[in-house]
Amino acid sequence: MTSDPRELERRLRGARGQPRLRALLELAASLWDKNPAEAVRRAGDAATLARRLNDPGGLARATLELGRGQSRLGEYDAARATLHEAVRLHEHVHDDLGLARSWMGLGTVRSNLGELPQALEAHFAAQTLFERVRSDWFLSACLNNLGIVYQRLDDQTTAMNYSLRALRLATGAGNTVVQIAATNNVGNVAMEMERHEEALSYQTQALHLACVHGSPYNEIVALTNLGILHGRLGQFPQALTHLGHAEELAGAASDLDNLIEVHAELGHIHQQSGQLPDALRAYARALHLVGRMGDFYLEARLHLRRGDTLMRLHDPAGAQEALHRALHLAGRVGADVIASGAHRSLSDLHEQTGDPGRALTHLREHLRLTDALGRADAERRSAVRLIEHETERSRQVAAEQRELLRQLSLARPDRAGDAERQASQAGLDALTGLPDRRALEGRLHAAFEAARARLQPLAVAVLAPETPTPLTGAPADDLRRVLAGHLRDRLRRCDTLTRLDDGTFALLLPDTPPDGALILCGRLRDGVRALRGTPLPARVTLGVGLCTDTGCAHPEDMLDRAAHLLYAARAAGPDRVATDFSAATGAQPAEGGGPRRGRAPLKNT
Repeated sequence: MTSDPRELERRLRGARGQPRLRALLELAASLWDKNPAEAVRRAGDAATLARRLNDPGGLARATLELGRGQSRLGEYDAARATLHEAVRLHEHVHDDLGLARSWMGLGTVRSNLGELPQALEAHFAAQTLFERVRSDWFLSACLNNLGIVYQRLDDQTTAMNYSLRALRLATGAGNTVVQIAATNNVGNVAMEMERHEEALSYQTQALHLACVHGSPYNEIVALTNLGILHGRLGQFPQALTHLGHAEELAGAASDLDNLIEVHAELGHIHQQSGQLPDALRAYARALHLVGRMGDFYLEARLHLRRGDTLMRLHDPAGAQEALHRALHLAGRVGADVIASGAHRSLSDLHEQTGDPGRALTHLREHLRLTDALGRADAERRSAVRLIEHETERSRQVAAEQRELLRQLSLARPDRAGDAERQASQAGLDALTGLPDRRALEGRLHAAFEAARARLQPLAVAVLAPETPTPLTGAPADDLRRVLAGHLRDRLRRCDTLTRLDDGTFALLLPDTPPDGALILCGRLRDGVRALRGTPLPARVTLGVGLCTDTGCAHPEDMLDRAAHLLYAARAAGPDRVATDFSAATGAQPAEGGGPRRGRAPLKNT
């Protein structure tokens, strides 16, 4: 199956019946993030043809692609209705993968519409189905979208955990689009947590990946996010350079959604840097484009920013007009956050112009809406907790069923796999004799709970051998076997070294402070460097990702974070250690130490 639009266009010429339907569906899917308007047109053609051919499965797929294209174009109300229909059609044809993708698309649209509890519910339904059909490719996208929803719920810790899990899964599954988006979203969350150096590292990497793999949409998003980050750091020339490049790309691609976002952020950067006339021009361009989309929420937000800028320019009449326009539009879409901000600005404006009566009226409305927003937020969080509880209970039942099936399969006679099965039952890796991932999970849970209960430190590292030319087969097995023995001999009795399924090693270091864990990982890396060729292969090095943050929501999240830090270490070069903290004064971080702890447009995949 090709994803080259030119080849698919060639296949369409002269095609009839089912071959034409398949080509139209593939073309709509391939154009989704490159030319969404054309993707919508092709999906509509596919739906018409599927009805003519009386093909329910083809109609379900075409409806899904139509909803995805509408969502990418910012037509969220239409996309919501279309994806509801896609859910119904996929249920009718018993297509679990298509059903999961429809739920995921619906979750994305609900998130963009601000329906966050409903968005979580849809994404959790998709996650359960993706896990059932074992589709890591799409599961990575679902986890990434869950991270975005939690970021909008201001739960940055959970958002970071989901985004990192998505990044790890997408990298392993080879899903480049999600890998780029998840890298960007990790950077977004890091920026919200004011971990600016870490945010810069991730967003720069996202831009690099988008350029290398030819994803214009993700390149625009990465450039916009970098512009926002540099603006937050007061680096206005760099911010304007990135946003200017994003504006060129979005204009060339007719990407209206991102082009509006870029103009809005250009206005904000100009406002921050004191270039108020330039800010007004940027807001005017954004408002002109918003008028073509009919997005009243975004238009209200832009009028609010424009009104605040006009206040700073001492234009009370213009400011009052813009703020009242923001109030009117916010009322149409129920955007109480924007209405509250507009009332606060109008209160300030009337106070400045000597009208205390109107100032007090707007201030009271601002306070009333602020109180209502607080109550609504508490109700929303309660709904989210209920959804999480019910979803977790369903997933536990599904996990118990999978474990029962696994045990039944182990009970079947299979002489050829006896050794591996016995090792697995003992919780050991057959190649190295180290504990396997299942054994690690039990120890990690126990160590994590103990560290949280007793306020003790805990460190988790993921290590991987690196060679100039990747090894496969017997040479790779020999390297891992020798390396396992070398590392195991240099650890304490309380430490746990494990071989993971992807050929990397995990290291659990209980009751170990960050600086001590960093020193130990550095010694392990230096030991491998010293042993190259005797008995390890020549030029072998060790990459290490080290996580020490016990503030993660779940024990596995520490392992996921360490795995991504390993990815960051590899991206920085061979023989590196990347960490999630800054070394204390007097402790020297290992060579290539990772980023330190530290708002951006949130884009869904």
